[in-house]
Amino acid sequence: LFEVMLRLPDPSPALRSRSEYAIRLANVEEANGVRWDPSTGGHSMGHAILISSGHEPAWGVWPTQIEQGGAATIVLHRPQGICCSDDDWVGIYAQGDRSVQLGSARLTGGRHIVSIRLVDMVDPGSLLDGTYEFAYSSPSDGGATHWLPDVVLVQQTPPLGLKISSPQITSAETVQLTLYRPYMLCCHPFDWIGIYKQGSGDRIGFEFSRDSESTTVTLALDTIVDPSTLEDGVYEFRFATVKDSWVGHSFPEQTLRVARNAPAALVTPSSVEPGSHASMLLSRPPAQCCSAWDWVGIYRLGSNERLGFVHTRDSTTPTVKLSLDQLIADAGLGEGVYEFKFSTSIDASPEGWWPLHDLGQVLQIRG
Repeated sequence: LFEVMLRLPDPSPALRSRSEYAIRLANVEEANGVRWDPSTGGHSMGHAILISSGHEPAWGVWPTQIEQGGAATIVLHRPQGICCSDDDWVGIYAQGDRSVQLGSARLTGGRHIVSIRLVDMVDPGSLLDGTYEFAYSSPSDGGATHWLPDVVLVQQTPPLGLKISSPQITSAETVQLTLYRPYMLCCHPFDWIGIYKQGSGDRIGFEFSRDSESTTVTLALDTIVDPSTLEDGVYEFRFATVKDSWVGHSFPEQTLRVARNAPAALVTPSSVEPGSHASMLLSRPPAQCCSAWDWVGIYRLGSNERLGFVHTRDSTTPTVKLSLDQLIADAGLGEGVYEFKFSTSIDASPEGWWPLHDLGQVLQIRG
């Protein structure tokens, strides 16, 4: 079985084979059977072609990998002599255990090439993650079982997950939260996401998914809570659904830091080797925002001597991402631990002094 794909590679010979540089069409819709495959940089067009020798049963499964509850189609060619009885059947088995048939579908009619939906054989939601194979049998050749072990269906389901578009904001901004609900936790329109101060059990706000079909939903933070009401600090999110009786699910790796009264920063990664990449996410609350001449300086930990600085070059966006690479290179920084301070004209004194704000972030440069 061959899948029909459309690939539009980068025209540059050096980038042609790199999937991440391939052109992705904006109007791709999985609901129409067309999907983007980031591993190949191609578009699966929702069609497959079965090529058979004509002498032996042949089939394929498409797509070859699904999530729990997902859809798949088995395309079968029944050659002359092994076709076509109303008692022909196709069965599904866990790979490595042909003693237990998990489900089957009867084939009726006289067509040599037939398509069987997975859902007509077995409840896709009942399958555990793993690899599955198929068998075909027909009374036309004495009911022999025909296996095609090279044609397999792989089920692999990502866990419940949440992604936040930015890990840090000011109280004047919002972010997007993208929630993935696996089959066993999907989908009810009253599923909800709540926001909590880190370590607290008191829910500050929440919003329903309002979606009973899509495994992936995106919500804006300002539909869950008014960001301007959030105090300085770190917040976490929890999810609950009627599918498992409203058990609370947390996402410890996905937190949101809010800067309301003082500038805040997040340096990633916190430890690098010379020449490696590092960046800073800087949030400037209303009292310190925003001038393009705002700067971030780097200091050896515990020292007041500024070794270098970089301007934000942004007078409108409260949260900006700054590359630290050139700053580190220009300052000629070697092995050691460094800290950062921020200064802006927005909160300058009447005498024109720009106060320094300790950002509470360090960067270790390893030797």
